[in-house]
Order: sequence, then C-alpha cells, then structure tokens
Amino acid sequence: MRSSVTLGPDNGGADGPATPPPAKRAKLSSMVNDVYSDEAFRKAFAKRFRGLPEESAALDATSAAACAEPFCHGRLPDFFDAQFLARVLRDLEQLTLYPKSNDLYEFHQSADLKGCKVPSVVELRAVMYGEVLRLLESLTGIPLHPDTIDLNFSVYGDADVLLCHDDELEGRRVAFILYLLPGDWSAADGGALDLFAVNERCQPTRVVKSLTPSNNCLTFFEVTEKSFHQVAEVVCGGSSRRKRLSISGWFHGPPLPPRTRHMFDLALPPLLPSLVPCDRQEPSPRERAPSDYLSQWISPSYLRAEADCAINASLEADSCAVLKEFLLPDKYACLRQALCNTPVVAAEGSGDAVTSDNAFSPCGPANARHYEVLTRSDEAIVEEARAFFSSPEFVGYLRAVTELDLAHPDDRGCHGDGDGDGDGDGDGDSSSSSSSPGDGGGSGGGSGSGGGARPLIGRLEVVCKGSTQDKRHKRQPSPVKQYCLAKGIPMYQQLDFHENLKHWSAPEPRGDGGGGSRPAFDVGVVVSFGLMIPAHVIDYFMEPPRVVFNRAGWQMSRGILNVHPSLLPVYRGANPIVHALLNDDPVTGVTVQQLSAGRFDAGALLDQVAVEVPRGADVDELTQLLALRGSGALLAVLADWEQRWRNSSPQLQAEGAPAAPKLSLEMHQLDWTALTAHDVHLRKRALRFLVSQFSQKRFKVLELVDEDAPLPDLSNLSLDTRTPPVPGSYVFCKANGAIYVMCADGGWVGITRL
Repeated sequence: MRSSVTLGPDNGGADGPATPPPAKRAKLSSMVNDVYSDEAFRKAFAKRFRGLPEESAALDATSAAACAEPFCHGRLPDFFDAQFLARVLRDLEQLTLYPKSNDLYEFHQSADLKGCKVPSVVELRAVMYGEVLRLLESLTGIPLHPDTIDLNFSVYGDADVLLCHDDELEGRRVAFILYLLPGDWSAADGGALDLFAVNERCQPTRVVKSLTPSNNCLTFFEVTEKSFHQVAEVVCGGSSRRKRLSISGWFHGPPLPPRTRHMFDLALPPLLPSLVPCDRQEPSPRERAPSDYLSQWISPSYLRAEADCAINASLEADSCAVLKEFLLPDKYACLRQALCNTPVVAAEGSGDAVTSDNAFSPCGPANARHYEVLTRSDEAIVEEARAFFSSPEFVGYLRAVTELDLAHPDDRGCHGDGDGDGDGDGDGDSSSSSSSPGDGGGSGGGSGSGGGARPLIGRLEVVCKGSTQDKRHKRQPSPVKQYCLAKGIPMYQQLDFHENLKHWSAPEPRGDGGGGSRPAFDVGVVVSFGLMIPAHVIDYFMEPPRVVFNRAGWQMSRGILNVHPSLLPVYRGANPIVHALLNDDPVTGVTVQQLSAGRFDAGALLDQVAVEVPRGADVDELTQLLALRGSGALLAVLADWEQRWRNSSPQLQAEGAPAAPKLSLEMHQLDWTALTAHDVHLRKRALRFLVSQFSQKRFKVLELVDEDAPLPDLSNLSLDTRTPPVPGSYVFCKANGAIYVMCADGGWVGITRL
C-alpha cells in the first residue's frame, strides 16, 4: 500500500497533514493511492459531489476536489502508483492511433482498450473494472455495471480540440479522464476541461469553470442532460513532442429516464440582402467601367477584366475563389483594427441569438452553430464596410466575376421575392427520389403535383440499375426495384450495370407537370448508386437557373442531392460504413450534400447528422441505422429548403481525413500473424465473412464467438502440433463447439461456423 504518499497542498512536507488511521481504510488495489480508501474521506467527498454542506478534515487534508456546479464533478490527484502509470504509458505509446477529425473534434485515439492484450493494460483494465469502479460508486452514489466500461487512449497535439457536447448516451453514467502529462503542464498549454452552464432549456451557454489537466489526476463527472463540456484547444507552440495524453471513457449503469430535447433556431441573420435572378436585358457588367465606389475599397488588380476571367475560371474549376489582399491596405487595416477592438458580449441566459450595439453578440447555443455577430457599430469604418458589401455596385461586381445573373433587390426589373418564376422553390413544394443504401441503390427525380396545399413529395420517379444486370448475373432485383414494382412507382431501368452515364440523358417525366420551358422534376436524389453522375445530367436538374446566395457562394438551386453515410469529408468513397467499422470509430453519421460534377463526395454540405456506432454493431445493423437517419435528414432538407441553402457551407479539403476506397478480396483473408483478436472481430463486423486456411484447406469464416464472452481454459486442448502455440495455432473446445485461433497479440478468437 502507498501509505507514504500524502495528498496535501505541500505534497507531503514535514508539516503536512497526517494521513487518516489505517483502521478507517477500505482495502484498495496497491496501484491506487490508499488515501482514497479512507471511509471519512469517501463520505465527505460524496456529500460535496452532490452539493451538500460538509466540513471534513479528511477531505480538506487532500488536494482532492468535488463540486456540484455547473454539474457534479470531482478530481483525485496522484491517483495511481507512479511506477505503474509510467509502465502503462510506455506500453500505450506503442499502440496504433487513429485520427479522429470532423467539425466537433480533432485528435488521435486508440481502439477500445478492452481488446488490448498488453500486460500492463490488462492490469489497468482489471483495476478499473474492480477497485476504481467500486470507489467511484461510493464517491458518486451512482450504481455502475461491473462489466461495461469504455476505455480509450487519446492524444491531443498542437491545435487539437474537442468542442462542446454532453456525452449523453443511453447507459453512460460517469465519464472519466486520467491524465498522462509532463509534470510541468500548465494552463498556458491549453487542453483544459471546460464546463458549461446551461439555460432553462438545458442548452449550453458559456464556460463557467476550467479544470487544468495535471499528471496522474483522475477527473470525472456525472453524465446528465446538463453535462456540457469541451476540451479546450491544446497550445504547444508547434511542438510535436509535447502532447496532452489521457486515458478516458465512461462507466455504464442503469439508464436515466428519456427526456425531450429542446430545439433551437439555427437560422443565420440576414446581414446582407438576398440576391435574386434578374430577367431584364442590359449590357454585361464586364462592359462597364469600374465605378469610383468600387475603387475606393477593392484593390486595382481585381478591377481589371483579366482578373474577372481568372476568378471565373477558378469558380468553374473549384467552386470557390481565394482573393488575397482583396481590400485596399488602408481600408483593411482600419476595418480590422475596429473589429479587433469590438468586445464580445458574454453569453447569458437563453443561449439564443441576442443583439447588442457596438459589440459582437453570441448567437445559438454553444454546441450548435455558435457564432458572434455585430449588428451595429458606432465605428464609421464598420458601417461603411457594411454599406459597401450590401451595395448594388458590389452586387454588380459579383455578377461580373461569377457570370451569374444576380441583381440587388433594389434594382428595377428583378424578382425581389426570388420566386417569381413559379418553379416551386419559394412555396415549399418539392419532391424527391429515394433509394436504399447498399447493393443496387437508386437515383431519380420527382415533381410537384400542382394545386392547393400539397405534400412534401408530390410525385416520385426512380432510376434503377436495370434488368440486364439481373439476367446476366442471375441476381434478384434490388430492394429499390422491388419496392417500385410493389408500389407502382414509375421506374427507369435501361441502364446496364457496367455502363457509365456519359452518353445517357435524363428521362422526360411520365406524369403531368411538364409543358413549360422548365423540366417537371424539381430535384434529383442519388443514394448509393455507384456510378459517377455526369455534368449534363446534373445540369438537367438545374434548369432554368435560379440563383441563391449562401455561405457556400452563388450556386444554382436544388439540382441533385446526395445522401452519403459518413460525416464528409471523412470517408469519401464507395464504402464509408465498412471503413468506419474497420477503424472502430465510436461516431459516424450521414451527410446531405449537393452533387458536384466530376468528383465524388465533394459538394456543398446541406446537413450532417452524427450517429453513435452501437456497441458491437455489424455492417448490416449500422447500414439500417444510417439509412433511417439519412432519410430523415433528406426530408428535413427538402422541407426547409431555403433556410438550408442559406446555412449551407462548402466542403473543405481536410488533410489526413480517412478515405473509403473500394474493398479488395485480400481484406477478407485472415493473416493470424498480423491481426490482433480485436482486429479480427472488427473485420468480421465490417465484411460479413472472412477467409482462413486450416489443414491445407480454405474456409469461409461465418460466425465468431462474441468478443466479450469469457475465454475458456484452452491449456489442455490441441489440434495442431505446435507447442507452445504461436499465432495461427488452433484448438477445438468441445464445451461450446468452437475452434479457437491464436492471433498476433496472443489473444484467441473463437469460430463457431465455417
């Protein structure tokens, strides 16, 4: 027992407080500081954890802390034996780490440590499942399941971050972080655990407490509807050696009663006027000389005709253009100075959008579309800039460089409401195709049915991979095709499976609704179709052009939408679900994007929904879950089209984001000398079947023993002659009828069906 360690402000100096008598201690593992086994300490800590008044010498004599605000949390410094923790850290640093990157977080993480067979990690896991679990039960008063703990090793480098979230997921009751840091880590290094206050609707408003990480400190909190927190940005000055390391996860227990989550307005404020299409005939903006007003703000190099051509070429190639040093230097310097000197109003109360003159005001709760906006300023340069960017002259400049027929609402002869062409964009009428993810997806278009109050989808028509595929490969029709046949939905199936769409033309709608210059289809939807949609088909759904101004730039309305089962730009490619399972991702999701010509999965983002990967889910189960969430996201986008366009954003290129290429047959092949037991289970969940060789014969591996099932005693069993066993050795267990094979990490995988 570590009775020589005293937790006090002076770290056990000669005059430091004495430790409680051994008679009052409950037995703990020799790896855990025995100060925390004191009964008086535990009782006092539990009361402070719940916000109850408590005077206790046993608690005050330590550096441990507990508090109930803004939600129940606690800290236990010097938690593990230092030598044991150093041994664990040394072994953890040898593990493979996977990048975790999306708009919520950026860091690296190991696979779940429950499958790790490294001796020190096995010992750590045993302590966490035993003594630490019982300790936290007594300190928090929360009953915890002894067989369900999520455990990961995480590494945050320079600029890494985990933004505001609540950790709330069914069964999670206590979240914990054990820090493995340099001894001189300070608040200046960042990586603090920030705790948020919430409003009356349990929406996070602002950080009210920051807990600076310290080495060998166990920090934990109760997971509730109020437990919004974040890992602040790590600031290591660009150092690649200084990192924030931790072991973190959740203890599970009886789930809390379900609650109703309050929704919030994600609308962006109309800071600039809407830009609408213009039908009038007038000289091209290129033919006009630049106005004096433009030259007072824009650098001369961007007011030349050749600059217009270069900008337009960039927009056509990449859907964006970067104009460096766009403003005149003196205007930029004055504007930047004024904005930098403008204060930010602290978020209070509701977390909804608030306004304040001469200050940036927060909009939205801290966990969703949180930003600051300056609605009015007494600084003349700020208001002058606002007037310039909202002016008809600047809109005319945009018209010139984009070659889109934009007009300022104040210009005469334009449709000020943006929906005068009657194409349905302004009145909520839209329709969509649908398809099931997986084998034999679909693509198609739909149209409104006309007249009065109409449903969201008035008519649906579907494009399927055709009957030639079914005959040639003797396959059953796809689920999409079967559904269309059963429901009498118009269907086009002239496509051969191996034929691309280069020379294919979109069909004319079979129902009514045509007859004008515009096609009767309002929107196209593509899901898991497997073929590149060429530009001429996308253009078909964009005619006549109707321009919407949004954060992604000036883009034509609707076109073709795509529902992709990942949080793009993560897992661009053909098999995002499989690769999410292979990488043991705890979270994946679905994206609704605007289809872009010439590139897969690179369009503007209209909606993204994060989805927790259920524990032990296989590819079929996760596909069903994402299909459900994806269909809901698609309908939400169609139902709120104008607002989604206003809030849409371009898809940026994320360096290091994992891709999802097509699968090769080699991925099904099991190399027992290279794969850990956990790797084998991940492949089985992702690929449905595996292939292995036993006794010179190849077999399909169809079913495995559950990864969490206890391992039977295999010491007296044998099939092959290799003693001692090596990776690839296998034995037969008569008790459960399974063949157990040794893996590269010394773990065993049970096979119940070949």
